[in-house]
Amino acid sequence: MARTRTAGIQVDADGCKVVDKRAFGVRIKRRIGKIDQDQAEAWLAKEVEALRQAQLFGQRPQRTFREAAVRYLRENPEQACIDEVAWHLKILDPYIGDLGLKEVHDATLAPFVRKRAETVSATTIRRSLEVVRRILNLAARKWREDDGIPWLSTAPPLLSLPTGPSRKPYPLSWEEQNRLFAKLPVHLARMALFKVNTGLREQEV
Repeated sequence: MARTRTAGIQVDADGCKVVDKRAFGVRIKRRIGKIDQDQAEAWLAKEVEALRQAQLFGQRPQRTFREAAVRYLRENPEQACIDEVAWHLKILDPYIGDLGLKEVHDATLAPFVRKRAETVSATTIRRSLEVVRRILNLAARKWREDDGIPWLSTAPPLLSLPTGPSRKPYPLSWEEQNRLFAKLPVHLARMALFKVNTGLREQEV
């Protein structure tokens, strides 16, 4: 692992910046990705300042929703639906990615809900908000700083999930089915073909 010009910041074999530094009695250790040196130093300076504030004034380090989202994806790579979760987090990021965890609530999510409601069903929006709620719960109940302080001081409020009629089932025509199956990888196309011909539930498939 190569060292950079700043003590505590190194570069691993994949070219990712890795921070390993102690400040105010706390070890800061994290792989922060393929970013340039200035960005890595800015990230480390922010973490050190948060620890300084916590020590001097008892202020809790402020984690952003983006940090929490990244942690969730890194900790759950084998989750069956992780690609779908990543997609939800990608479309949520422009709206709440930069917000502190305590700032994520119904009011700050309202612009996202309004925009998505223009093109998708209430059910699809609910799935995105359920991902948000799952991450906030982990931040409050499981994730801790090195000194034991939780990422979120209190359990998050229940988010108001939008309601509305679900889309009516739409049977594909033979032509549409053939076009869809042609777009799928071979292993998924075989599964889809098996399912439409047997009617089995997803778990059995």
